[in-house]
Amino acid sequence: MIRKQPFLIFCLAAFLVGCTTTGSPTAIPTQILIPTEVSDTATAEEIIVETNTLAPSPIPSTSTPTTLSTPTGTNTPIPPTEKPANTAKPPSELNTPTSSEALETATPVNTTLPITTSVSTNPAILIVGVERNKAITVQTKDFPPNQIFTVRMGPFEDFSAKNVAAGTVKSGKGGTFKFTINIPVELTDVPRITIRLDSEQGFYAYDSFNNVNYGTVIYEITATPIISAVKCEVESLTKPTGSFSPKQNFDAIWIVKNTSGLKWDKNEVDYKYLSGKKMHKYEKIYDLPQTIYHNDTITIIVDMTAPDDEPGTYSTTWAIVQGSTTICELPITITVK
Repeated sequence: MIRKQPFLIFCLAAFLVGCTTTGSPTAIPTQILIPTEVSDTATAEEIIVETNTLAPSPIPSTSTPTTLSTPTGTNTPIPPTEKPANTAKPPSELNTPTSSEALETATPVNTTLPITTSVSTNPAILIVGVERNKAITVQTKDFPPNQIFTVRMGPFEDFSAKNVAAGTVKSGKGGTFKFTINIPVELTDVPRITIRLDSEQGFYAYDSFNNVNYGTVIYEITATPIISAVKCEVESLTKPTGSFSPKQNFDAIWIVKNTSGLKWDKNEVDYKYLSGKKMHKYEKIYDLPQTIYHNDTITIIVDMTAPDDEPGTYSTTWAIVQGSTTICELPITITVK
């Protein structure tokens, strides 16, 4: 009887608060108190996690209390904010300067990548015009900027052994541009010719063409030629031959062959008095009557008068010039009796 009396009193208390005697009476207070305490603890820990970037381990949420099966207070003694790792920088902060330094180091390299990419594509050339034995106009594509290219031409069948340096061209801004260059005299009447452009930086492009007239040759945009050492061949003649009387009129005649590898444009090249005894009757400078291409000849005639000085030998020199550059000297000597 002593053992049953407390049980009856407890059941009476449970009846007063709406409990039934079915189920385990001792489990009810436990289910009420433990979730309450654990729920409070989980809520406090969750607030700490929101303000701490160093809490990578998952913390159960109060929205799913059924997942909390650990005893009360198990996670509370060592909150994430008390970990020794707080004395150092968080991993996110430690990685930030390292990444920043890496980016700063890579920046100058990356700035050169567009240039490397643009010039790594193979440069190419296309022949857009040919004037047989005289000149060609070339169009470039994907050329690197600010480089000097040597232009070489040679027979298609034996280019490596017989190519000739014909001139140079500057790529400027690179990409696509046109230029015209003369066909070297060594390739006169060669039926098919290979052309190659190469720079000291290792870039090159090549093509070939038939040595016949086709397309359009644009003479306004020329490459810088490599001038032949032998610029012309001159045969000087005078009429009449023999000695001249003082003040006798005569014609100074020169037959000149252009062997320079260049064209002599009538709008740019002149012939003029250069030095010696002045015997010309009229002007001292004249335009060429026509454009003279490589391997072509021209006859130049200047009206002159023999000096009325003492009898003797007199010389005068005219020249074919382009601006201040002398292309070819034209000397003549006469005897006055």
